[in-house]
Amino acid sequence: MRTIPPAETHIEFVSDPIAEYLAGIWLVQMFQTDKEWMDFLDRAGQAESSPESVRAFLVAVLDCCRHVEHFSGSHAVLQEFQDRIAALQTRETTAQR
Repeated sequence: MRTIPPAETHIEFVSDPIAEYLAGIWLVQMFQTDKEWMDFLDRAGQAESSPESVRAFLVAVLDCCRHVEHFSGSHAVLQEFQDRIAALQTRETTAQR
């Protein structure tokens, strides 16, 4: 989060890829079941954030799921990540038109 110059009376959220990946690694270590992952994806889909920021976070977490040894979810969880990321991308594209 940062203030917007010159008056600095408004704030905006700034994407922090390092924080997103650290959170992704933490999630991979914490979640042990498909149900936990699906609950997480449901909560992420209900976030008040912009579709772009949710999508960026889900991409980071998906990368961690694919590359961290301790991922305990199934292929169905990975597919659900991909489906939700694609849906958010579609929302972004539609909103830009």
